[in-house]
Amino acid sequence: MSDVSLRSSLRVGGQPMLARRDLITRAALLLGLVCWLAAPSAFAQRATLGSVNFPNSGAAAAQPYFIEGVKFLHSFEWEDAAEAFRKAQQADPGFALAYWGEALSHTGGHHYPMEQDIAAARKALLKLGATRAERLAKAPTERERGYLSAVEVLYGEGDGQERAQQYAAAMGQLSARFPDDDDAATLYALALMRTARRGRESVRVDMQAGAIALRVFRRNGNHPGAVHYIVHAFDDPSRAIIGLEAADVYAYLAPDAPHALHMPSHIYVQLGQWDKLSAANERSYAASLRRSEQKQLRAIEGQAFHAMFWLHYAYLMQGNFAKADEALAVAGRHAKNIDAGSNRSGQYETMVARHTIETARWHVAEVAPIIAQIRDAPDRVNPKVVGATLLAAAFSAAHLQNAAAAKVAAAGLRDLEASMKARKAGETKQVEIMALEADGMTLLAGGDRDGALKRLAQAAVIEESMDPPSGPPGEQDTDPPIKPAHELLGEVLLEAGRPAEAAKQFAIGLDRMPNRPRLLLGAARAAVKINDQATAQLRYRQLLNLPGGGPDRPGLDEARASAASPATPGEK
Repeated sequence: MSDVSLRSSLRVGGQPMLARRDLITRAALLLGLVCWLAAPSAFAQRATLGSVNFPNSGAAAAQPYFIEGVKFLHSFEWEDAAEAFRKAQQADPGFALAYWGEALSHTGGHHYPMEQDIAAARKALLKLGATRAERLAKAPTERERGYLSAVEVLYGEGDGQERAQQYAAAMGQLSARFPDDDDAATLYALALMRTARRGRESVRVDMQAGAIALRVFRRNGNHPGAVHYIVHAFDDPSRAIIGLEAADVYAYLAPDAPHALHMPSHIYVQLGQWDKLSAANERSYAASLRRSEQKQLRAIEGQAFHAMFWLHYAYLMQGNFAKADEALAVAGRHAKNIDAGSNRSGQYETMVARHTIETARWHVAEVAPIIAQIRDAPDRVNPKVVGATLLAAAFSAAHLQNAAAAKVAAAGLRDLEASMKARKAGETKQVEIMALEADGMTLLAGGDRDGALKRLAQAAVIEESMDPPSGPPGEQDTDPPIKPAHELLGEVLLEAGRPAEAAKQFAIGLDRMPNRPRLLLGAARAAVKINDQATAQLRYRQLLNLPGGGPDRPGLDEARASAASPATPGEK
């Protein structure tokens, strides 16, 4: 299928929510519409990016650019934000907050460590004045000086952690001084999250940030910062339901902002809402492709590839392999573009590995060049990408009963783990798990089931010490691998005739990654074996009613048989 035809198909993935059940939110929407209609057309906010109310001292000619820049900031559209703020500067060269906004556009990320271009940020501030005192003197109000003073701290002295903490404190003071300022509040919420690494370390600040953003959301249901930061604050399977309403709003709030269109995915993936996950990334990919064309870029921008990575995962989870095939083919064409960058081709290789495992289309893979690179040029190896490729090779070989080939791939993963540890090359747990999984599958192919289960149990213990993934497993270095360890251990335990133990593993897996179809199928099969009919029927029903469920869901015939005759579900 061509990129054009795929793009056309991506536009049909979901209908806008034109009505909100919440009366307060509907009133806020109506009030926003009335204000928009009443405002002079030159200053009308772009409805395609949400709505903010940011009073300031800038000239009238600078207002539309400044407000647009603020909205782009909240949606992490950094380049567009910087461009808008520079236009505001051109319209009003003495407008201090226009330089504040451009400087702030050079800090990205939602948790620590922040992604910063300090040199570019300081350069933006220098356009306003040569010294901090000179710049602050150009902010005519206490509130505007508060914003400018905070960003001076953000790009001041100290290491990244110190500056993150000091910036959060400054924004907290500003928000407390001006409690009706929604932008101060939401930027404070974001600043809090940026003081901690995502996961167990960030739970307290995430909950605090989420509470702040929810208060703003109740006042202005279209505020792009409120809905965005709610998503990041509750991006965890145990808390995601709190962010669902905001995610559903954000899904249609900013159709011109590819990152904004993608962001609800972080809630949908945690809840296993695969239909919404695919629709969000169809829209994000299409918007990013449009923007790449408008800017006449030689390759798609990073957000387009990011959306395609998630979209491919959504199609696999839906059990729609035809669409997953198409997404993989499009990503492959993009990855071959030399201007796309190595990071995007790396994402493609992870997609290929995931595709092999999830579709169970086993094939013998040539891994000797990869293993040679691990040995000869370890610094040039992307561990999560190379690890996923070797894992898929080991799985394929094991399922094809080629124990020798599986052994080679497993040995490559052990070499990768040893190399990372020797070089102290960051987080190693993901690679450790993959090495144990590959060893387990190799032993299983060789007939050593007990040895295999021992390795797989070790992998599950390590994985349980990690936070659940924030997206498709294996995307980040800190994620569990592309094949969840509890899922694999449960499957092998079930084959070994130990269904009670398997049931426990599938339950743990579902707590961490809800609605994964192979976890649902495994849980149903294990429940049948231990005569837990209630659980069996529940899991088969969930598989049958999988959001956006396609024809390739594993165990679909079993689920249908269970629905037809719940007392005696079939097994295939």
